[in-house]
Amino acid sequence: MSLRDLAHISADGLREQTVAEHLLGTAELAARFGVAFGAAEEARLAGLLHDIGKCSDAFQARLKGGERCDHSTAGVLEAIARQNLPVAFAVAGHHGGLPDGGAAGDTADASTLMGRRQRRVADYSRFAKQITLPEKVSPFPCEGPRETAYFRQAFYTRMLFSCLVDADWLNTEAFMDGKVERGMTRPISELLARLDDFLQRKGWDKPKRELDTLRWEILCRCRELGELHPGLF
Repeated sequence: MSLRDLAHISADGLREQTVAEHLLGTAELAARFGVAFGAAEEARLAGLLHDIGKCSDAFQARLKGGERCDHSTAGVLEAIARQNLPVAFAVAGHHGGLPDGGAAGDTADASTLMGRRQRRVADYSRFAKQITLPEKVSPFPCEGPRETAYFRQAFYTRMLFSCLVDADWLNTEAFMDGKVERGMTRPISELLARLDDFLQRKGWDKPKRELDTLRWEILCRCRELGELHPGLF
């Protein structure tokens, strides 16, 4: 039983990143992203939990060419045990996108969050000997008018999810490829022209279905508001 489980191996097979290194690095980066909207601690927890399922014999065998295995549900289960649903949603979707919540009766084959909690996962308990989780991280306080509570919770969960996905990707990329220099390679005016051309070629500017009409109206409205001063709309 290894106490140095691996998260990634470089393409040339010469370098290894441990699960602990990946989780800690992702957690710190996610926390930095979450500071802007008061979610640093929940984002850090999501980073710590998202890949704890890699601390299993099944995943370590996968790194050596073995069968594919579910390594994200373990973090979902830990988040649910801590009664932190925003973190559970973020962890559940960090590879395939945010799932629907589902219902209590969902079975393990359902793609919903409630379905995920029914799945049987490989033993990952040894993660506790490699990283330390915070004792308590309080879920986002959903304060404000009752009629907008669900919207606020959903929007917050999406922001938290974004923090985790970006942090996970960047940490993995840094290990696999080294520091990547990024910059604006095309002027915004050129990118806008390319976007408009794409929309026209796809026929989005001449919607035929009611849903597509609504989507086009939303896009046009967003562009109108884009002329205003920066802020929350």
